Amino acid sequence: MDSYRKIYRRERVCIVITTAQRLLKRYRAAQLSTQIQILLAVFTFLPVMMILLALNIYHGQDMIQHTTLAASENMIDKSEHLSNYMQRYMEPYYKAVIDGQIWEEIKDVSMEVKSNSNRIFSLLEGYSTPTNNEVALMFLMRKDGSGYLVIRLPASQQTIVTQNNKLLYEDLIQLGNKGMESQELVTAKLEYHNKVCLGLSQKIYNYKTKECYGSLVMLMYPETIESILESSEGGYTSYILQTAGGSLFADNKSLELIDNLKVDKTHQDEVKWTNWHLAYAVDTEKIKKDIRVSTFAAFSIVLLLFLLTIVLVNIFIRRRMKTLSLLEGAMSRIRKRGEYTSLPSADNGELNSLFAGYNKMVDQIVLQKKKIQEQNDEKLKGLKKQKDAEIKALELEINSHFIYNTLNSINYTAIEHEDYETSDLLKVFANVLRYMTENRYELVTVSQEIAWLEQYLFLQRSRFNGRFDFEIDVNPEIEDKKIRKLLLQPFVENAIIHGFDSRSKGGLITVICSKEEDSGLMIIIADNGNGIEEDLLRKIREGIALENNPENLGLGMANTCYRMRLYYGEAFAFYIESTGGRGTTVMLKLPAL
Repeated sequence: MDSYRKIYRRERVCIVITTAQRLLKRYRAAQLSTQIQILLAVFTFLPVMMILLALNIYHGQDMIQHTTLAASENMIDKSEHLSNYMQRYMEPYYKAVIDGQIWEEIKDVSMEVKSNSNRIFSLLEGYSTPTNNEVALMFLMRKDGSGYLVIRLPASQQTIVTQNNKLLYEDLIQLGNKGMESQELVTAKLEYHNKVCLGLSQKIYNYKTKECYGSLVMLMYPETIESILESSEGGYTSYILQTAGGSLFADNKSLELIDNLKVDKTHQDEVKWTNWHLAYAVDTEKIKKDIRVSTFAAFSIVLLLFLLTIVLVNIFIRRRMKTLSLLEGAMSRIRKRGEYTSLPSADNGELNSLFAGYNKMVDQIVLQKKKIQEQNDEKLKGLKKQKDAEIKALELEINSHFIYNTLNSINYTAIEHEDYETSDLLKVFANVLRYMTENRYELVTVSQEIAWLEQYLFLQRSRFNGRFDFEIDVNPEIEDKKIRKLLLQPFVENAIIHGFDSRSKGGLITVICSKEEDSGLMIIIADNGNGIEEDLLRKIREGIALENNPENLGLGMANTCYRMRLYYGEAFAFYIESTGGRGTTVMLKLPAL
């Protein structure tokens, strides 16, 4: 399964790369105006749109957090305000509970007599504060159900609720019964005179004997409560007055809409004197909608500016392209017919410089073509002379077989004169010469190279009258390994010529061929000669040939190292150590082939 996923991902990456390459190819083939429009879209319009989108998300979240924080703080203030407001209307309940006179009035007095109801109303009115204009009515319900008293404020408008007003009558009875059954304040919404009022019902009882006498119901107009709940966060927040039975009022939305919002139930505040709780709901959708509207307006403005920029750029480019078409036509004539024509001055500084440069280039090309033609004529004459010289050189060339045959003839002559030492030298010299001239750049085995080196050192020792001797030590494991032909000759020759130039005898050259731990080869050429001065040694290490040295000390070694690096690469390494009067050691490290 993992292998299939890897293959799928690899294919997706290949598709993306191929698509990008095709788009890039089309971009490069498009006209200049199209390329500029694409660049403007990619590097200006799209980044601005992405920034606006990011700001929209950030601003929306920040605004929601800010609104939520403000709503939480305002909820505490509104709860305190509601507590102070409700204190005025809850005092009649609690005073009635401890007033023994109202207990007796409710218990013994007939409620159907208007004077009795007025007297009880006067007692209740004395408990409340003077500002009772917001109270719609008070309804006193006795437990035994023998009579009900309804009092409407102000006193000049008192009416008795009868069973003719059946809807309100039943609602008041139901609310009064709930009040008698509950130990807490019972709250409900009731319709009174085409208005939704807040109904409060509280049980009235003897706080000493706990005997229940009835309940007191009060209807309140909700305007003040709604004004307290009014939101100050731009309509994004709704404050909801709740009880255990559900929501009662909200500030600026219907409760049906509030139910669709996210009410923060973890942050609620209690309204004193009641069993109400104040909560809040933040309309995040409205915030996001307003942010989207503002962002869309910004997007529209940016889009209009982008389109305007595209139009202006097209106008500018068309004017410039009309001038550049002159340059294109001149270059086309050069390409098709080889005709070089000059261009007039342009009305733009940059284009004028471009045209002037083109005209100058044309003049130089014409002049250069003339010079090239003259040089070609001279070269043709020189090539003809060189060809004639090569033919003559070939005619005078001596075949290498002629040299070997001549050496053999001399060798036979030396044998006839019993000069066997000269005969041996001639045979060794012939072998050395044949090894050097045949297939100069081929690979040979270590044993072949060492065999030739022994003959070469034999000739050199004879040439210098035994000035030096030599020792060669080869590890048998590497005798069949391949190396470049004539690799060791420049280093050995350098030791002979420059190491023993001031000696008549006692010189020693040691050649050691060994195997490295990494299967490579290590070749050491050491001598006990004059050594190399420090400054010259540094230049040899750097591969620098000394132009002012008559023997070009180090030139052969530098050339050999250069060829070896070209062939072996980084696997080839060259080290040289030398001490004045004590000799020189050269180490060559190369891979085994």
